[in-house]
Amino acid sequence: MKRRSRSGKSDARSLIKVIFLAVLAINLPVLPGLAFFCPAIMAAEPVAEAVPSTAYPSATIPAAPDCTAGRRIPRPSPVVLANVLYTAFAFAAVPAPEAKMRRGQMAAVRIYDPQDPQQTLSGDQILWEAGQVLSAGSPDERRIFMADAGELKPFSVQTVTAQILGVDAAAVRPDGVRWDVNGDGAVDDRDVKWLVQWVRGYRRPDAEQKKEWLLGKIEHSAPALMVPPKAPTWLTDSRVGNQLRASYRIFSSENRDRPTVLFVGAADGMLHVFDAGSFRWGDNPATPDITELRGYFRWEHIPADAPDYCFSYGGRCPNYGTGRELWAFIPSSLLPHLKYRLPGSGDAPNMDASPAVADVYLDTDGDGNSDRWKTVLVSAQGGGGDGMFCLDVTDPQSPAFMWEISASAIKRRRVAPAVVRIGRLLDNRTGRSRWAGFVVTGTQQNPRLYPAVLIFDLSTGNLLEKIVLDDAADPNGDGLLQADEADTGRGGVAGSQPAVVDSDGNGLIDRIYVTSDKGLVYKISLPDEPDRAAAGITHCVLNTDFSAADGSLVPSDRRFKPVIASPSVMVENSRCPDAAGGRCVWIFFGTGGSAHDQATAQTSGTAHLFFAYTDTAAKGRCSPQEHQLQWFIELPPGEHMLASAFAGAGQVIFGTAASARVDPCAHHPIPPAEEASLVAADLKGTVLFERSLPDALSAPLVQDLHLYLTLPAGPVSFGAGLYNNPPRAAGQLRVRLKAWQEVE
Repeated sequence: MKRRSRSGKSDARSLIKVIFLAVLAINLPVLPGLAFFCPAIMAAEPVAEAVPSTAYPSATIPAAPDCTAGRRIPRPSPVVLANVLYTAFAFAAVPAPEAKMRRGQMAAVRIYDPQDPQQTLSGDQILWEAGQVLSAGSPDERRIFMADAGELKPFSVQTVTAQILGVDAAAVRPDGVRWDVNGDGAVDDRDVKWLVQWVRGYRRPDAEQKKEWLLGKIEHSAPALMVPPKAPTWLTDSRVGNQLRASYRIFSSENRDRPTVLFVGAADGMLHVFDAGSFRWGDNPATPDITELRGYFRWEHIPADAPDYCFSYGGRCPNYGTGRELWAFIPSSLLPHLKYRLPGSGDAPNMDASPAVADVYLDTDGDGNSDRWKTVLVSAQGGGGDGMFCLDVTDPQSPAFMWEISASAIKRRRVAPAVVRIGRLLDNRTGRSRWAGFVVTGTQQNPRLYPAVLIFDLSTGNLLEKIVLDDAADPNGDGLLQADEADTGRGGVAGSQPAVVDSDGNGLIDRIYVTSDKGLVYKISLPDEPDRAAAGITHCVLNTDFSAADGSLVPSDRRFKPVIASPSVMVENSRCPDAAGGRCVWIFFGTGGSAHDQATAQTSGTAHLFFAYTDTAAKGRCSPQEHQLQWFIELPPGEHMLASAFAGAGQVIFGTAASARVDPCAHHPIPPAEEASLVAADLKGTVLFERSLPDALSAPLVQDLHLYLTLPAGPVSFGAGLYNNPPRAAGQLRVRLKAWQEVE
């Protein structure tokens, strides 16, 4: 059903009535091990006059002196685990000589008291802020690792050489000055030691003067939380062997008490790892009158320096962690670029991609058979580099290096950093399952190249597949493929991450969906049954149908407009008009100009669309006839989509933006003409609610009857303030990555 344009802006109070009717209708399953990403949503009676909690306003976190609080732009999506919200901020530049590193902050905020989940807490509820904790410590006490000769080694003056840092007497900085960083007139080992200490946190290593702020800005990297293992639902499938299930039970038992940690990348070239407490699955024995439905933070004896609220808990208090940096990691390919963080230098290193964490079953002895469960962290480097690395973080206190590779194709200058998705697939060469990382290529240096999906073996880092998306489309809709139309997708840049889908719950990925700034949305079909492995991988363009279910046509000048955000995907067989008893995958995406590339930046006179397609093709098929446009919504002029939607159990929620490029330190308000929107629709395309809001800079997150969204002023939430609501089992959910997840 088509919705040409939306009109009328509802007031805040009436919106809340509708938003609760909408959010309450979303029934999602508890996805084991990742409730904070694909959250279990609730079923309860709506509160008619409830007022949303705009908890965690950015004003609760102090602004840098040369940035206005109302214009700071935290880009990563917020993450929620039990009663704690985690959010990152990127602040203005700090004083020289740290001018190239903006302050980064990562805060943990208490949403509600576990003894009273029926109301939102008010006031300053920040549990810890990692940048402040890190900056209060000594640089000498930091555990910073680098990879050398296949293992992790300390990044210290004893282990780092001039060759590792790319510093020698012959090299000249971009400003024409030699790398005499300590100013003694020579380029030698003393400069190496000076630079190592500067990276670790000293402003003037020779005088042992510490930097004012040690954590680099966190602009794009969404935090990844690691919690104790919990069995994924696909392990109960009859097609999964008993040995695999038994081995997971052992792995889960061995790691059930491991600490909770938070991983995040920053503009200082490091992956940072912070203490996030002690989360546990199940019901909290310390609250006998309350049954926790999404896990809890374990109550422990109160330390002497405990916060004031702990003393109301009768001698024990939830362990939310301290925000202390446990360790940090610098990828090998970024080591030679660390010197560029100095003023007057070149392009500074940036670890701004989002890490992914999952429990995986790997081949540890190289015989081709998986034999051991591990928890791994995989991450690209984003705009700062062209590498990808994998660490074994099963024991977060003692990480182990697994592999690091250079893949120039994934470097993503001027576009959102690539995000690695983790999933289990069938290797069509061996007929065995294996765990893999899925990542899209980045900005094309050669306009003749097509976007591609790279699939890596998580055990080794070896490339398993490179799927070049060279499929053609029919942009003018005349039913004929002209010579110039065959190259429609050349030079395209894919959305930051692929949507990987296991449509039948057998634990193996069978479909991948990828967007492109050329306006094409691709589908990749993967074999997932051993007897059909020889069929191989097929792919095609998904969005070739522009006639909606009610017969409405997408205007020819609105077709194949750039799609910047990654698609949101949902398996929902009971709500698909064309499924005919088979699988039905819904794919949602909106068009828009890039926030990173001026060439595609949004203009005020452009009208963009939000699309809902269904894919009813059987596994192994890539058939345009079975990819149908169900409905589309025309966005108001000047609005477009920079972030993905949230889809689940019969509804989709998305936010728009009115400005393609926003200055986080601008000292002027957003003009009234640049109002954006928050919208919810059902699977018939009926708009359930809409509200005028500032630019949506992250995908919406729906968790426990509350909706969280990142706006220019910071993260906000909408909800009745009633938490720990019972979930209902419903359709499977696949949405944009906001935290780590193991794909089911």
